[in-house]
Amino acid sequence: MELILITCSAKKRDGGSPEYSPSQLEGYLSKATFQRLLTLRSELAQTKHQPAGPDLGGNIPSTKLQYMPAYLRYSGIIYQRSNFAELFPRARDKKVLIISALYGVLDAQDSIQKYNLRMDETLPNGKRLYTWWKQNLLGEVLIEYIRELKPEKIHDLLPESYRKAISPWLPREFDGKKSCISYDDLGQGQGSLWQRGDILRELLSS
Repeated sequence: MELILITCSAKKRDGGSPEYSPSQLEGYLSKATFQRLLTLRSELAQTKHQPAGPDLGGNIPSTKLQYMPAYLRYSGIIYQRSNFAELFPRARDKKVLIISALYGVLDAQDSIQKYNLRMDETLPNGKRLYTWWKQNLLGEVLIEYIRELKPEKIHDLLPESYRKAISPWLPREFDGKKSCISYDDLGQGQGSLWQRGDILRELLSS
């Protein structure tokens, strides 16, 4: 099993359905850790006036909201360039985790709402969102998932602002090993998004 780490995107598809499926993360995180993640999502949802259904640790029935699998909802450059919506469901022995400004960590199959939040956004308390996630130990959630999954290889396609959200990164047992590939030479900006999309397409197709 190989694990691929990618980011959410500002561009998202409209619509969805009231059909909601429990998060795939529940099979890899302890009950306490998953509940803590939901609590953090709920706090952000309240800040952004985002309707909080079961995906965000809230009590609004899913039947009143519109959901779509994350691999279909996100439609930014990386997702378009990689042909993610078509290739991801067919990929074998691959897990894709999405580091999300609102959700923290998502399995690419998880049901999500449409939302408007960016990882480099400044919150009302003056903190950048990636700093808020770091201080709330999002990295520990990711590491717990990785230790349970035990992937043979990790492909880290995250840009710097998203790595800040999960800092300190990498997990000790992967640091410096060939089993974790970090694509550090891609830089920032739109050009790097195209490159990340190309790499993601190759990984999903292999």
